Amino acid sequence: MKPEVSIIIPSYNRSHCIGETLQSVQRQSFEAWECLVVDDGSTDDTKELVTAFAKADSRIQLLQRPDEKIKGANSCRNYGFSKSKGNYIQWLDSDDLISDRKLAAQLEQMAVAKNDMATCAWGYYKEAKTNVLHENLEVYRDFKTSKQFLKALSQKFGFLPIHAYLISKSFLNMHKIVWDESLSTNQDGDFMSQVFLGNPSIVYAPDVHVWYRLENTQTVSSIDQKEKAIAAINSWKVIEKRLAVFCPEYIRFMKKKLYDRVVIKFPLLVEEEHAFFKNRSTNSVSWIRKFKSILR
Repeated sequence: MKPEVSIIIPSYNRSHCIGETLQSVQRQSFEAWECLVVDDGSTDDTKELVTAFAKADSRIQLLQRPDEKIKGANSCRNYGFSKSKGNYIQWLDSDDLISDRKLAAQLEQMAVAKNDMATCAWGYYKEAKTNVLHENLEVYRDFKTSKQFLKALSQKFGFLPIHAYLISKSFLNMHKIVWDESLSTNQDGDFMSQVFLGNPSIVYAPDVHVWYRLENTQTVSSIDQKEKAIAAINSWKVIEKRLAVFCPEYIRFMKKKLYDRVVIKFPLLVEEEHAFFKNRSTNSVSWIRKFKSILR
């Protein structure tokens, strides 16, 4: 039977956590799915563990990133997408979790009005079982356009984790949306900016959620090194070109968040990128005062 949903998981040395992720997939009340785990050359027991899952459940497949493809999670995601058979795509990282009715609830909501994308609630998850679910966010509702969604997203956080979305494969193909394999940070942000520019209709599925694991601070999205800060700034320059006219409120909000993250550790880099950051808000005077106080 052809799967309705393709769940694509890039993985590299994740034997300590991917088992729990796959179990959350197997607990889905909606059963017509395939799960493509694309290994990025793991040197631990990841491949053996996923192979064991695949032997027990034929819906799970272990794929190996081809040697000719560049190493990295985005390369694995694109390869998994090229092998997918489902009508809907569920992106999932190898350490995150989805609630039991996540796929079923989102598919039900999307079927009502033929929406291109569905969202759900999300929260943080830690090893110590410390779960914090974000409630009553402005984005927890339906949107006719992604511009409206982005404005709501700018009220808090500025993002949903990638696995909170369920996206129509035909929409991704129609707009030729792919993961940028050159990126080392803000991979999700770049991908979703392409999605938003396609202006999908968005439906919210209540009573289901996803967990974003807070394993440690050394993640792709963390800015703990100058090189990562530079990469993050460069990625947002690209996103700004895409969305500045489409939704300037969102760009201002996210540039402010980026500024707040970068300026504490790398104030001189902010000075070097003054041309980029100066328009992050309408109050350039307050920006200059804050920057000078940090340098003192």
